[in-house]
Amino acid sequence: MPRIALGATGTEQNVMVSAPPRPFGRAIRGSVVRAEPSLYAKIVKSIGWDQSIALLGQAESDQSPTKYNQTWYRVDGGWVYSAFIQPCENTLNEPITKIDKPFWVEVSVPKGVARGAPNEKAWAAYPVYFGSVFEAQEAVQDADSKAWFYRISDGAQSQLFINAQYLRRIDPSEITPLSPEVPLEAKSILVDTKTRITTAYENGKEVFRAKVATGAEFSKLDGTKEDFRTMKGDFRIYEKRFSSRMVGGGERTDPGFYDLPGVSWCSYFTTSRIAFHTAYWHNDFGAERSHGCVNMLPEHALWVYRWTMPVADYEQRFTRTAKYVEGSLVKVI
Repeated sequence: MPRIALGATGTEQNVMVSAPPRPFGRAIRGSVVRAEPSLYAKIVKSIGWDQSIALLGQAESDQSPTKYNQTWYRVDGGWVYSAFIQPCENTLNEPITKIDKPFWVEVSVPKGVARGAPNEKAWAAYPVYFGSVFEAQEAVQDADSKAWFYRISDGAQSQLFINAQYLRRIDPSEITPLSPEVPLEAKSILVDTKTRITTAYENGKEVFRAKVATGAEFSKLDGTKEDFRTMKGDFRIYEKRFSSRMVGGGERTDPGFYDLPGVSWCSYFTTSRIAFHTAYWHNDFGAERSHGCVNMLPEHALWVYRWTMPVADYEQRFTRTAKYVEGSLVKVI
């Protein structure tokens, strides 16, 4: 792997450059490209909100804004800090023009739009981002017979349409259980809210580890803070959803308000609806920044979804345990 030397602060250091996690990135917010993977390096250019860019490599640098996340992505002209970039694919799909039975679809491009009618000029309900999951219920061709759209359900609305090329059908084989031969009580998940590391164990042996984002405190308009730090204790996963439209954080005018459609691979483990799930609105794992949930990369949230009990039913919007003790154990410390 090639190395580069940083010299922006007068201190030389070698940085290993490796392949990027995905070929493209979407700017989650306005950001800047720097000459080197360093907070102190010269700004080369700006990247606009939702702009897509090619990712050419990645490196770890101790000249980063935070210690818990030191990853930078190499892009055309320089480097951008990873927390502000969602790694993604940009894959178009052949539309399925006849849907006999609803199936699950995943956004396979950096950004699309859910619209009120099957037409690219119809009013936009909201943007949809890479990794978001929805239920496709019907295939409809636009009035000009130029494009196919899926009528989707986000759990709250079912009369929205997304260009079918932007949606990849999720095959049932993609959610088959992992380690199904291991008994329920031999599996457990530990969420450490200090290190923001989630670890899975089989018979006491570590089989999975991932950096996550956990709950944080949020400031309110009146200057007070609201505590959303992830609740500690022993819990059981009692419900799973392929996708959820998550709304909360007070009124729409409140700083903490959120409305997030298509949040995927949700594994709920508290009665207050705390879950493991994906997060397309940040790439800052290792931080405290959620409203209590455990945010994960898509591949990590899917692993938890498949490995834990109850086993998700592809034919159902959600799967729930008959008894609380039948779900996998989650320990939050």
